[in-house]
Amino acid sequence: MTDHILIDGWNVCWKIPEIAECIPHRLREARHKFNMLIKNVMINKKIIYQIIYDGQPELAATDSAVKDSHIRFSRSPENADRLIISFLQKQQKPGTWTIVTSDRDLARKVKSLDAQVLSSDDFITYLRKHKNQQPNQSDRNDPLLSRHEIEYWMQKFKNK
Repeated sequence: MTDHILIDGWNVCWKIPEIAECIPHRLREARHKFNMLIKNVMINKKIIYQIIYDGQPELAATDSAVKDSHIRFSRSPENADRLIISFLQKQQKPGTWTIVTSDRDLARKVKSLDAQVLSSDDFITYLRKHKNQQPNQSDRNDPLLSRHEIEYWMQKFKNK
């Protein structure tokens, strides 16, 4: 798996029971659950990602997916598969992208563009493995202070 992931949204959602149970009657809730799961894992792993869904969302101001730069929606007559292919064709190095899908036809097409393919099931296994992990201490932007440094600064602030 590369550090650039393009996800066939509904293709993966249907394979996660706690998300699939929301489909088709609570699509916004299903998308929200999936988007949050993906966002948490991808940010912790510093992976660049895009989720592409079939169909335009409800255009309500409260739908955060409409405003999220990591999420795209196909518009009729286009579908997510065509949008994924089009996205890859515009990339200078499509081989740096991994496409997450279990759609065999789409997988064949993206492989012909030199992109990698990861099945939805394998991606879900990856998500479950990493969803509760915290970033490594070495990945933190705020380095930890030693006990000595904390005591020093506590003394400094106490005198002020």
